[in-house]
Amino acid sequence: MLLVSHVGGALIALEFPEALKIADQMRKVLLGRTIEKVVIGDPGASVFKWGFVNLHRIDISGQRVKKVTQYGDYIYLHMSELNLMFGDMLGKIHYHEQDKGTPKKARVAFFLDDGAAFSYNPSLYGYCAAMTDKQMS
Repeated sequence: MLLVSHVGGALIALEFPEALKIADQMRKVLLGRTIEKVVIGDPGASVFKWGFVNLHRIDISGQRVKKVTQYGDYIYLHMSELNLMFGDMLGKIHYHEQDKGTPKKARVAFFLDDGAAFSYNPSLYGYCAAMTDKQMS
């Protein structure tokens, strides 16, 4: 089951082996890429209100992915100035090929420098936060 791939995919309740595989896939697809813009599906949704996702308050556009790491069921995209953490991975992340669009119900869509994108739809306590290096330590 692929989480980030050219053929799409989905995963619920990410475990260590899947996180390892997904981080590897993200390295292959996202390293060196720049996030051009982030589109929030519904900023009034509970995942934003409860603080599971903070991307409606922090602009990560223009950030270049320098490194992808994985610790347990947490995956980190280390970018130019910020880091993007996907934690307690409950939800779905999909990769969308160039100019294929993203699902209308995606909570967050990350558009890349070549027209491709990836989307994140957290479930329950799925977590996605932008943070500085200092906040991560």
